[in-house]
Amino acid sequence: MRLRPGRTEIPGTTGRFGPSGRTYVAHSWSLDGARTRFAVWDIRGRRKLFSYETGTDGRGRLGHVSPDDRLVALCPRRGPPEVWRIGERQRRLRAYPAARGACRSDGATIEFTPDSRGLAVMDDTGIRVLDVATGRERLDVARAGLSEIEFSRDGSLVAAVGPDELVVWRTADASAPVLRHPLVSEYATELRLTPGNGELRYLSGLSGRVVRTVRLAGIAGAGWHERRLQGAAFSPDGGKLVTARRSGSRGVFEVRDMRGAPDGRAPKTPPPLPCRVPRGLDPVADFCIPLMAFSPDGRRLAYALPSVLGDEPERVRVWDTGTGRIVRTLDVTPGPGRANPLNSLAYGPGGKLVLSRIPDRETLEVWDVSRGVRVRRLRGAGGDPLALHPGGRLLATGDDQLVGLRRGRVTPRPLAQDGVRSVEFSPDGRYLAAGDDSGRVTLWDGAGRRRLGTLPGTYRGVQTGAAEPATALAFSPDGRTLAVAGHAGTLRLWDTASNQALGGNLPTAGDELLAVSFSPDGGEVYAVGRHTAARAYPADPERARRAVCTRAGGGLSRADWEAYLPGLEYRDTC
Repeated sequence: MRLRPGRTEIPGTTGRFGPSGRTYVAHSWSLDGARTRFAVWDIRGRRKLFSYETGTDGRGRLGHVSPDDRLVALCPRRGPPEVWRIGERQRRLRAYPAARGACRSDGATIEFTPDSRGLAVMDDTGIRVLDVATGRERLDVARAGLSEIEFSRDGSLVAAVGPDELVVWRTADASAPVLRHPLVSEYATELRLTPGNGELRYLSGLSGRVVRTVRLAGIAGAGWHERRLQGAAFSPDGGKLVTARRSGSRGVFEVRDMRGAPDGRAPKTPPPLPCRVPRGLDPVADFCIPLMAFSPDGRRLAYALPSVLGDEPERVRVWDTGTGRIVRTLDVTPGPGRANPLNSLAYGPGGKLVLSRIPDRETLEVWDVSRGVRVRRLRGAGGDPLALHPGGRLLATGDDQLVGLRRGRVTPRPLAQDGVRSVEFSPDGRYLAAGDDSGRVTLWDGAGRRRLGTLPGTYRGVQTGAAEPATALAFSPDGRTLAVAGHAGTLRLWDTASNQALGGNLPTAGDELLAVSFSPDGGEVYAVGRHTAARAYPADPERARRAVCTRAGGGLSRADWEAYLPGLEYRDTC
């Protein structure tokens, strides 16, 4: 080993290739640990393009070259991260005080975004992307415990390894993940998003000998809509779906037939409704929340856009899904100056429509749609959501009430442990389920008298520090399976007889789920989110087996069977 006079450097270096493959990033350090040298080499020309000597603590390891090979980001001896220009006129462009903590944390990383215009900083608080030119924040993902990040080639997605799951966000809106893939007793590293964002691949295990692939169907492309939905509802048999979103000062509704390919055909559009708010308030805030409910046979849709103006008339339209015409308009105005707007509705058998009003005078109204008249008013009852028993005689409310509609009897009943967020009767009327704000689901008999059990639903446990409300529920046609959907995109199936989960979480896009339903034959479960179109998942064992076999390209070969299941007689699994 040859040492220059007065220097104590180890001639060996560690390094890696730059993102473009045209550069090599090398690090060397002094024997006494006082200095770290960082250099960028041109591979083809075999010449040094950039060199920098930094301080102790191995800060030079944070050096990162931009994909266009023009810039380098690093931590100086003191102060926040810096970006320098590479080349003959090597010079510093700017420092980034907003990312000062990244140079002090051993687990922090700094790298450029694929377009070389953003500086991504990952530390123990999450991920931030700063604009290289201005230093302003372009993206902020608050998430502790991340160990690795990876951007897609087009920069639209960013993936990360969390403590117990893989997480993917959209860089255009990182308010919620678009994918959460659990890691069960598994270590993941070397994330890669394939071109076109169709798949996420990673190395599994410490040895890194197994490559696993997570499909991103429904995340990239047409499955994700930047304009969020304000509401969604399925018909009781799952055959139809209505969605609502705001467009300027109007509420726009669309009805799709779920049989076949719901995204492949043009939706039917009931007449839009005006959204009027007090002067000076933004209509995109929490105003004009749509109310929607299908009749039991799915042939009629009742919908409304309640007003927050005291003198604004409130009306519920009833639209025929077959003819595309309004067949009834119900004038449900309580009178001028009364702060008693509609907040929920339910459509029952025999053309019975139940409306709820809050907050000053909680009231339930029962209307006969065929005649267009109100037949009953119950004060002191109501809430959001509402669920009608298939027989039409019993109503469950979000305010922990059971209401007998024949006699008007209101029975207080704590339907859920932590506030009612969703409520649903099974199609045969045998069960009543109520989901709460913590994600748990309480299962009752159809009369609401006897508690049958409590399902974890979307509950993640106290140690996570985050609750996921159960936003939507749906029973299978035979009542044996309950689908539970959550605010953060969790979708799970539960067996109502045993209160046990049927497999793990279904692979949703991580979007807030607004509505869930089973297909008319019970073979699939549908879910629709704030930004994601309706998606179908196999819900019976045979369909799930076929889906797995198709994805795997067939079952186990005889050789694999002998390797993994020795001693058992071979059989064709697909």
